[in-house]
Amino acid sequence: MVDLSAGGQSKVTFAGIVLAEYENSPVFLFCVDLFTNVGIETFSVNFGSVNPMMNGRRASWLLQTYLPRIANADQAAAVQVAVMA
Repeated sequence: MVDLSAGGQSKVTFAGIVLAEYENSPVFLFCVDLFTNVGIETFSVNFGSVNPMMNGRRASWLLQTYLPRIANADQAAAVQVAVMA
């Protein structure tokens, strides 16, 4: 759990990799929105370019660079926080 703040709001929340399944294949997910709760349920996914997303290219670089190197929960949380920063 990490204590994050954005836009004058603070929240203690999970940070790290969420293991999920997409079209019967395992995938790793990171939250990119601090104030949207994701639980153990079905939710929709929209695929598209990262270019129109605020800081999308930066988040993409962080994940492409560091996801293969993550070896523990602390490193996963650090990447999560960097993506949301």
